[in-house]
Amino acid sequence: RQYYSFLCREKNSIVLTYTIKPNVYGGLVCRLLRIPYAANVTGIGSTFQRKGILRMLVKFLYKIALAGASVVFFENSGNRDLFIENNIVK
Repeated sequence: RQYYSFLCREKNSIVLTYTIKPNVYGGLVCRLLRIPYAANVTGIGSTFQRKGILRMLVKFLYKIALAGASVVFFENSGNRDLFIENNIVK
């Protein structure tokens, strides 16, 4: 809700997000509001190192959120390769 109200109020022409929560929440809201956005993946965190439902949920949310991004930046090629291998980004 906070992302939604903030982005409605600010009327940004483009949004840059970074770290997992802003990438996912901000990406979803930007898609909903049709605001162009770019995402910066700073790291994958411990969630991707484990198996289970949380990992599947994070992958799913990332995939939906990043699908509408104008561009996705990665701070290291290993994370980029992991996202490509898991069909989160192209």
